[in-house]
Amino acid sequence: MIKKKWKLLMLVIFFLFMIINFSACVNTIVTPGTEENAPEETHTCTNGLCLDYYLTLEGDASNRPHMVLKISNIQDKEYINLVVSWPLVDDYGNVEESLFDMIDNISVRDNNGNLLDFEISQKSIMSNNWYSAYKNQNIYFNTLKIYTGGNNEVVIEYDLASNIEIWNGLGGSIENPQDCEYFWAVYLENILCRPGEHQLIEAAYLNIDIPSGWNFATVYPKYGNTIELGTMDYMYGDNVRWMNYQRGGLILFKNGPFILESENIYGVEVQDVYSKEYPNRCCEANFQYFKYLCDHIGMLPINGVLTFCPRINANNITYIRTYQAAPYAWCHGLMGEYFGAGGDVAIGSGGELPIIPLWDLYTFNTDEKNFCLYIHGEIRYWIFNFIQFDSFDEEWFKGGYCVYYENMTASSKYGYEQVKERRFKPMYEFYKDNLGNLANCSCEGHEFLTYFKPALVAFYINELLKEQSGGEKYLDDATQILFENASMGQALTKYSFIDALNSLTDYDFTNIVNDYIYGNIKVLDLDKYFY
Repeated sequence: MIKKKWKLLMLVIFFLFMIINFSACVNTIVTPGTEENAPEETHTCTNGLCLDYYLTLEGDASNRPHMVLKISNIQDKEYINLVVSWPLVDDYGNVEESLFDMIDNISVRDNNGNLLDFEISQKSIMSNNWYSAYKNQNIYFNTLKIYTGGNNEVVIEYDLASNIEIWNGLGGSIENPQDCEYFWAVYLENILCRPGEHQLIEAAYLNIDIPSGWNFATVYPKYGNTIELGTMDYMYGDNVRWMNYQRGGLILFKNGPFILESENIYGVEVQDVYSKEYPNRCCEANFQYFKYLCDHIGMLPINGVLTFCPRINANNITYIRTYQAAPYAWCHGLMGEYFGAGGDVAIGSGGELPIIPLWDLYTFNTDEKNFCLYIHGEIRYWIFNFIQFDSFDEEWFKGGYCVYYENMTASSKYGYEQVKERRFKPMYEFYKDNLGNLANCSCEGHEFLTYFKPALVAFYINELLKEQSGGEKYLDDATQILFENASMGQALTKYSFIDALNSLTDYDFTNIVNDYIYGNIKVLDLDKYFY
């Protein structure tokens, strides 16, 4: 009898324990982890805003998706300003019409369903630190000012552009009209409203409801059909490239017409979505190259990367660079440069080739010759977006270092000798043949002195490091130091580059960097490495 009472008492205690723990979990944000740790549908935020987005894609997905945003814990009881979209500008800073209207049919209500007043206006931002042609140029955006009426919670509803509208706006190929029916992709910046001022966002989630047979991919952690957006700090442009190089990738696609290949590499979900029109797309190479860069430079502190390859013709888009660049005024983002970069080195399809393309400055879109491999964008995760450079004096790093590593990465599959003979050697021969005119040698914005001579210097430095260390040190070792510096917030400078090189051996690389990277007077002599 005593044993039975004891067992009954233990059972009661167990159930009480479970009830208490369950109660503690209700209306709280669940820590990310496994699929079972999915975020709750209702969140309670005490120190900042809660943003709950619900995207509904109905029927055959040909209609406009509908968004419902619930904003909780609004501190200002008078009004709240939200950024709602980024229109385009031309190269002279004039406001232009957008490629397509991303957001339409906006309504705002309080938690009881009563309509609230709001107004939409246009604002602009400008930064002297923005990259390339967008320095000292305004980027225009639309804001939504909601008069809260004392409510600390509002509900906003709006429609998004349909996949066909997006497809046409992005220059979708008319040769494949079915692609636009089965593929839907935008910058998340263009579908997510967020405070115009840098307010603390404690939690933000995007819940997706899609028709049967559809799927989605994103760079964010996801739990079932819920995407965890975090605090969305990157949307405010702080420390622009380091905070923003994920750019908010989101793709919705029909399974079958489009294919998702994915592999988890060192905790990062490497994803590629491509059309069935590319049956030979070699995603295995993409995974191999990502692993190579992790092993030789360092592991990126991100949840996932995402590339896609539909038939989008950027030549049909007048202001493509601005579209890619907004809102941060630089165009190297996952949903910009990285479309098409997820396979192997074949142009467009990302297919596997029997031999690596021959380097040629004035050729690009062929599988026989080109000046940059299509995996160029993937290298930028590490070289340009994570490590970064401190000022525009270091543009050679974004250009030449990426070219060097794109070829070295490809050598992991095609062999070092093939890359040396078919990439670096013709690059060097072009350099020697055009010594008196290198400043005028460029193609499609790829200047030889920014992209290819620094790549040759990187090749030279790697050879010197091997010689000075008895084959124990490589340029990879210096790059790993730069990567570690970047993880602590230090971007590359001329001097941090020299310090990293000089820390590896007794050889002083100061003159090498000064003479060949920052100076163009002394002739680079690499004959002994190629002949």
